[in-house]
Amino acid sequence: MWIPEPGGNTRPQPIAPTTERLTPRAAQAADRPADRGVRPQTAGPPPHSSPAWQIERALSAWEPIGVAEAAAFAARFAADYMSWDEDDPTRRAEVLREYLGDPRDATLGWSGTGRQRADVVLPGRTLRTRDDRLVVEVTVRVTTYERACPSPAPADPPAEGRERPLGNEPLPANAVGRSSAPDPYSPRWRVVSTHWARLAPPISRDQTGRLVVDIPPAPNPE
Repeated sequence: MWIPEPGGNTRPQPIAPTTERLTPRAAQAADRPADRGVRPQTAGPPPHSSPAWQIERALSAWEPIGVAEAAAFAARFAADYMSWDEDDPTRRAEVLREYLGDPRDATLGWSGTGRQRADVVLPGRTLRTRDDRLVVEVTVRVTTYERACPSPAPADPPAEGRERPLGNEPLPANAVGRSSAPDPYSPRWRVVSTHWARLAPPISRDQTGRLVVDIPPAPNPE
């Protein structure tokens, strides 16, 4: 309610509502703080919150994720995520890129040194989130190794014409994909111990409908 001030009789003019419309990108920027520690977006499919992503994705991307389907996918991912070998340092990242929604996460979980192999994987409970992710709890039995001392001499080289870089070997016809698990027996390494570890990868569908491990950005500690 307007109350005139002494000596004045001019009613203040109401503020006209703005007709400017923000683009989806500008609206998202206006709704969030300037710095939340979120990773910058790179070229590729737009984020799930984008209206364009909702209408441009394939019909298969709308299909709900089945529990058995997600459990099998999460078990495969856990086996490769928990396996590495410093003698073949790039193989793990190459394998994990096939699982991840963001390929930049392919180096997570390993310092680049040592040798480890997941040999038993048990999917367990699942949790469906509000943003259509299905989180699968996976328990993995892991075998760790240490360098043999003294390190044995390298094996004889393969015959002429048969030498092939590790990781480029042909796959059988029924193969689903490559694995990062190293050979369980190597003369350069010896077993140290085994233990159980637990993971809970969040599973979603990408724009084409393919299952991916969709790791959200870490929350801002502040």
